[in-house]
Parts: sequence; structure tokens; C-alpha cells
Amino acid sequence: MLNVIIFSLTGFIGISSLYNATTIVLEQDDESSKTRKKIIQSWLLLYAFVGSQLGWTLRPFFGTPDSVFQLFREREGNFYLSVIQSLGYLLGIR
Repeated sequence: MLNVIIFSLTGFIGISSLYNATTIVLEQDDESSKTRKKIIQSWLLLYAFVGSQLGWTLRPFFGTPDSVFQLFREREGNFYLSVIQSLGYLLGIR
């Protein structure tokens, strides 16, 4: 869960700085800036979902310390299900 928190924080910082830079550019252009702003917001949301799943799929160096090193692991579901299961384990629900 610590990795998820760190990756979420750094992803949020990166996306917010990109969004702030695009709003500066969009302020200079008056016509159709609302449409462009909505497209950028949609793209950044899609970027966050794809980036989290991609980070989950390409996670060769994070795991349990007792396990054998594997460059490519078998796919074990997706990022979102794993986070929900980890939160349930931490809260004692499961």
C-alpha cells in the first residue's frame, strides 16, 4: 500500500502540473477553450486509469521479501481489485 500511496502522490503532482500548464496555454486562446479544457480533463483522467494499471502490470521489483525474484510475473488480476483486497486486509474485513 505504501507503493500505491507514493505512486498516487507523484502521479497527482505530475498530472496537476501538466493541467496547470495547459490552462495557462488555454487562457491565451479565447475561442473554444472550454471544449479543449474538457478534452484535456478527460485525457488526464484516462491517463490516470491507464497509468495505474500499467504500473501494476509492470511491477517486477515490488513484492514480498521472501519470494524468488521474477522479472515477469503471472498476471494476478488488476490494480483496482488488488487495492480493494489490500484495504480489506488492513481494515480486518477479510
